[in-house]
Amino acid sequence: ELLPKEMASAQASGHGLVVCNVRLERLFELSNVLGIDGADSLVRHVALALSDMTAGHGVLARMRRDEFAVVYRLDAPSVKAEFIGRFISERQISVEDQGVSFYIELTLGLAIYPDHSDDAHLLLKKAEQAMLQARKNMQPWSVYDAEQEQVFLRHHLLFGKLRDAILKQQLVMHYQPQICLKTGLVIGAEALVRWPDPQGGMIGPMAFIPVA
Repeated sequence: ELLPKEMASAQASGHGLVVCNVRLERLFELSNVLGIDGADSLVRHVALALSDMTAGHGVLARMRRDEFAVVYRLDAPSVKAEFIGRFISERQISVEDQGVSFYIELTLGLAIYPDHSDDAHLLLKKAEQAMLQARKNMQPWSVYDAEQEQVFLRHHLLFGKLRDAILKQQLVMHYQPQICLKTGLVIGAEALVRWPDPQGGMIGPMAFIPVA
């Protein structure tokens, strides 16, 4: 509800926005260590830290149990999102609870208004996709990229298709002979799985093995 208002204000002033999806890593594991009250205290500490970073510059919202959204106002029409990514990721959050210090790992996904979209729902979605891409690549942050989005969508579409292909026995085995250079005799073979998809044609192993 707040994001469209921020977008309208940015458009009127000629400034941009960065929408950031912030994921708290290992929150479930930490909850098991700290208990429910300890986990709630942990999230409150993180919220306060993120609120300090965005104070006077934007809006902070909690989206899910382990995710926040930050809408950060820019002083210019656009900015290199890498700057915002580093700005937040370099501000490490550590919390002391029950006499133990916990370092909170954050994974960030960034989308920029108006560069990536002028629709609030799409901006939030693209920021989340960027966050998922960062997690997949084991990076602390990532900027939305249309090409990466296609890779992301193809990866998840292939996941369902691969399950069906296995159930329908569409995967086939090819054997590549291993030949002794001295004698010219076949001494073995390498077993290679191939996927001839009835709709999409031959799907290469570089595409479906990471999904598998």
